[in-house]
Amino acid sequence: MADIAVAFSGLSGQLMGATAGTVEIAIPFTAEIFLIDTHIAGLAYYAAAEALTVEGEPPALTLRREPGNPYDALAIEVLTADGKKLGYVPRKINPILARLMDAGKMLGAVVTRVHQGAHGTVGEVAIHIFLKEA
Repeated sequence: MADIAVAFSGLSGQLMGATAGTVEIAIPFTAEIFLIDTHIAGLAYYAAAEALTVEGEPPALTLRREPGNPYDALAIEVLTADGKKLGYVPRKINPILARLMDAGKMLGAVVTRVHQGAHGTVGEVAIHIFLKEA
């Protein structure tokens, strides 16, 4: 009986070849995986203007679950690197992010844009949320 050769292309071919030991798979490494662009909710209730007056690099932010929040059991706080509370991830997008965090995944954020409001206040802060390696 003759041997039958099956050709696979793309990722399937790489995986099948790796299984047979004939192809080396190049897997890209990334420390951060983009999830969503959004804004910080509740800025008016916290000292956002003072916390976001840093020049240069966009400030890195910390995201922290707040399961005891009486208004939203899936709440995610947005904090500066030194722990100052800026507000929250908007409620309408936090369910999936909260579940990821509850499962032990690390999420991070960075400020992408700060819109100035009236009288020197911060109007809106846009953020980029990503999954990061532990």
